[in-house]
Amino acid sequence: LKIDSVLESVCRRVPQIVGFFYTCYRPNSPTRVVLDDYSTVNATSLAQGCCISSICCACVILDIMEDVRRDFANTKFLAQTPDDSGTHMVSMKGFTMETAYQDDIFGIMPVALVPKYLASIRTHGKKRGLSFDNVAKNLVYVPQQFLPMDNPRDHLAQLWRRKPDQVHLITDESVGGVSRGTK
Repeated sequence: LKIDSVLESVCRRVPQIVGFFYTCYRPNSPTRVVLDDYSTVNATSLAQGCCISSICCACVILDIMEDVRRDFANTKFLAQTPDDSGTHMVSMKGFTMETAYQDDIFGIMPVALVPKYLASIRTHGKKRGLSFDNVAKNLVYVPQQFLPMDNPRDHLAQLWRRKPDQVHLITDESVGGVSRGTK
């Protein structure tokens, strides 16, 4: 996480810890962190194990999630009426549910909205120093009952407006199946 993003979020959300944060994480003169082998490095980002890193990380993750929700609230899609008599614009406000623990963010939404969600979270994360591009960690789980049995890859490629070779299915649910599939 970029220190300036963390400082801005902390100032807004928990101003009580700004002084301590600034002492530990100065943007222009970073604090030295002592490692297990007694070597030192500059604290240019939040240090794992720091007593305030969890709350600082949570502030920034909340900012990202709020930005994603704002994106969805401002997005409208053209939808077919249930009786196929025409189309109308549908607001996406409330169509996603997200939760997070540190930088592990989980979203539940209709399958069609996944590419919009990933684009939004990647954009807002990148501004703050987080990347959500690791294929081994950034997975889309779709229960098989929601995919057509004949050709789910083509179905998702069409639904997400992607090329079929851009959709990689992992159906091995045994231990280590996800790791093997992402390789």
